[in-house]
Amino acid sequence: MTKLASKLAAVAVAIAFSLATVLGAFTISRSATLSYSQLADEKWILLFNVVWVAFPFLVLTIAGIERRTPWLFALVSTLALWGTFAVSARNGSGDVNIGMGLLMLASPFAITALALLIDRRRARA
Repeated sequence: MTKLASKLAAVAVAIAFSLATVLGAFTISRSATLSYSQLADEKWILLFNVVWVAFPFLVLTIAGIERRTPWLFALVSTLALWGTFAVSARNGSGDVNIGMGLLMLASPFAITALALLIDRRRARA
């Protein structure tokens, strides 16, 4: 497999993982009174969230990082944050959780930075 084909495959996997993560979190978080998540009804918000979740994986792909540790860190961190979001939305009072929203907006940058730092430390070792 060529380098370009490998990167395109990684991008496709990142988008598929992001879509599954976002739709899974929206499905878990939906309340009993709604048939669908209000966020999932808006196509542009759904698209933004999918690209937002894919951001760390796209950066790792573009940077050409092939070590497992940064990828696993990004995967576990993303799933943990979106799982926390889904559970807090499902069990919440119905009010908007501004703190969780800000955390979700900042999380791709933090995950990416930490994954790159992990890769740099692994490269030195």
